[in-house]
Order: sequence, then structure tokens, then C-alpha cells
Amino acid sequence: MPTTSMNIRTDADVKKKAEILFSELGVNMTTAINMFLRQAIRDQALPLELSLKPSTVGRDDGNFVHKGKRKKDFSDLSGKIKLVEGYDHKALREGKI
Repeated sequence: MPTTSMNIRTDADVKKKAEILFSELGVNMTTAINMFLRQAIRDQALPLELSLKPSTVGRDDGNFVHKGKRKKDFSDLSGKIKLVEGYDHKALREGKI
């Protein structure tokens, strides 16, 4: 399968923390982003919960506090994406997904 490159912009601290997390999970940044993209394609939806209610994802301490304003785009979700439990990480790394 031919590949292509993608450039994204994110906060340096978000990138660093994501790399640490992904490393602990046994995947690199490329694999994690590809997992996100494949999950979105498979489900035809963003593989994360979007809500106007307070949540427990997104902030360093695990608590995300909603500021009460609805966003019209998803640019503020940087760093708030979590991996889906039960995803076949090994199959993705081996190119089977």
C-alpha cells in the first residue's frame, strides 16, 4: 500500500506527553495517529466522545472542565484523544489492519 506524509501542528508539550504515553503503550506517534484515522474510517465517526458536559479527559490531572462555549471546529481537541480499549495494536503494527 503506498504511503503519504502528513504535517500537523500541535503544542510541543502535548506532543511530548503523547510520545511518552504512546511509548508506554508500545506504539509510536505514527502508529497512534494511524490507529485514530483507521478507527474514524471504520466507524465513520470521530473515535472520541464530544460533549458539552464536564468530562474526565483532556487536562494533565485527568479532569477536563468545560468552559461553557460550544466550539464550531475540533481544533481545541488537541491532546484530548484517547486510545480505544480493545483495539488490536499488534495487528496494526504488523500491517494487518
